[in-house]
Amino acid sequence: MLNPKVPLSESVSTTILDFIRKHQLKPGDSLPSESEIGDMAGASRTVVREALRSLEARRIIDMAAGKKACVAILDNHALANFIMNGVATKQINVPQIHDVRRTVETRIAHLAALLRTNAQAQAISKHAEIMCDNFNKPEVVMKHDMAFHQELAQATQNPVYSIVMGSLSEVLTMTWPITWRCRTSDEERLASVKVHMEIADAIKQGDPELAVRMITKHFDEDLKPLALSGMV
Repeated sequence: MLNPKVPLSESVSTTILDFIRKHQLKPGDSLPSESEIGDMAGASRTVVREALRSLEARRIIDMAAGKKACVAILDNHALANFIMNGVATKQINVPQIHDVRRTVETRIAHLAALLRTNAQAQAISKHAEIMCDNFNKPEVVMKHDMAFHQELAQATQNPVYSIVMGSLSEVLTMTWPITWRCRTSDEERLASVKVHMEIADAIKQGDPELAVRMITKHFDEDLKPLALSGMV
């Protein structure tokens, strides 16, 4: 039933969410029709559609023309928009994101060393090798740097880490070239990519303590270019 203390569409959204949880729907499972939802919530079809569009924008459901709405697969879209809006409106800054990344990725490295599959360890190493082989090609390094950290997150076997890291990709794509330009010599740039190989080796060895030390080293070394760029 509708709650008079909240907007109609939000009350209907809550009814839909309650239905998903009560019936333990899985990604891809269909929701009731608009008319059925309207009957459940005591709302007009216009309000139901507004609620469905709101849930779709939050990536909770998927809607396609001519098909019933269904439960969406988890992705980082909603969190990424939240973070980018925070950066754009100066409510979040790059040093704060860097601090969160350092905290989260320390745990990621620890878990990845313990839980990674052989295929994931090989993929992590491959990205690091490509970065080292192409350290003077920033577009290649950036592509595989992003993929390296996302692969680390996936190796934890915890999808929440993948969502968090994926949500930061747009911000990192924006700031990465700035910090790269602050590394003015080939020696500095090669060192910045070689640390990824050290992290990858620790993951492959299944050594969580070493993995944590290496990723901490990576973030400590990033502080200098961040400072030079004026971001800290």
